[in-house]
Amino acid sequence: MKTTPGFLSKAVLVALATLALSHPARAQLTVVAQGYSVDPYYTHTTSDSIISFDWDANAELYYMTSAGFPDVEVWKTNGGTPTNIYSNPNNFAGGSVVDVGNFIYFNDSDFSNNQFIHSYGPISGTPAVTTFSTTPNFGLFSHGGNLFISGADSNFVNHIYYNPVAVNGSSAVGNQAISLGTTPGASGPMVFDTAGDLYYAPGFGDLDIYKWSASDVANAIANPTLDPLSTTGHLWLDYSALFPTVSGATSMLLDPAGNLLVTLADFSDPSDLIDFGVGPDGSFDGGAATILTDGGRLGELRNMDGSTYLAADNEIVQIVPEPGSLLLAGAGLSILLLKRSRPLPPVSTERDPA
Repeated sequence: MKTTPGFLSKAVLVALATLALSHPARAQLTVVAQGYSVDPYYTHTTSDSIISFDWDANAELYYMTSAGFPDVEVWKTNGGTPTNIYSNPNNFAGGSVVDVGNFIYFNDSDFSNNQFIHSYGPISGTPAVTTFSTTPNFGLFSHGGNLFISGADSNFVNHIYYNPVAVNGSSAVGNQAISLGTTPGASGPMVFDTAGDLYYAPGFGDLDIYKWSASDVANAIANPTLDPLSTTGHLWLDYSALFPTVSGATSMLLDPAGNLLVTLADFSDPSDLIDFGVGPDGSFDGGAATILTDGGRLGELRNMDGSTYLAADNEIVQIVPEPGSLLLAGAGLSILLLKRSRPLPPVSTERDPA
């Protein structure tokens, strides 16, 4: 395990974001794994980078863009000209757009390092943008109809936060979410599997992936003071020997076959989409393969309708395995049982089980 002093965390995240947004659109996305290709799914109307995206229950696409540092805009589209639902040229873009229930949530921050989580909804009513929470945040993650958050406090110590969502889409615990525990390194991505187990990877300073069982998470929610999440004894993988030049993780997803996909970024080297194999018992199976690389920083990953999508530059692309790639499963490559992309819309409203 490798850690870095906490005071570097926020500065590093800012530097990574600046580096990512300095690259022009279509910054040399290159498929590395044999038998895989990418199909364009959606392209933004300008060269502004797409950072994150998600679909609501009506299959409408929501996504966050940024033209530089600072700048943040959020859009929605059903396939035609996108509609802007949020714009702030003075704020810094956050890491996530995520659908939870009847609302879309996204994040940003200002020059004073005030950090905001916004909600847009209700989707089925007359939607509007409101401030959901001011919990320190890097990434927003959906599980069980609630929000989980990774974010560094004023001492630059990362927390995994739990924020139950009320029926009306507001925060059930007020402006500050519940800390379930702290982790080394800078704030990074997390994902839940279908059993409710939680994977987490720091964004900088710790090239490890941690895993907690569903019962660990439930116990931390029930008693965060006496039974918090701890990284001790919960190391899933130290990938520093496999990918020594990267700085940390920026997005994470379990693909339809149950393999762990992680985007890894660095200051100067290309960003990579990595497939880490997950064994039948949930442990790392020893297989790790680079699916693709990009000259800029890759955005977030999403599953929908049995397919996997990725934000890259000013596009959302679908990761498509060719038939022959299924033969590589034993070598540690994920078997992404995906369909080829189709016009937007329609996209099935079937949501990920997690």
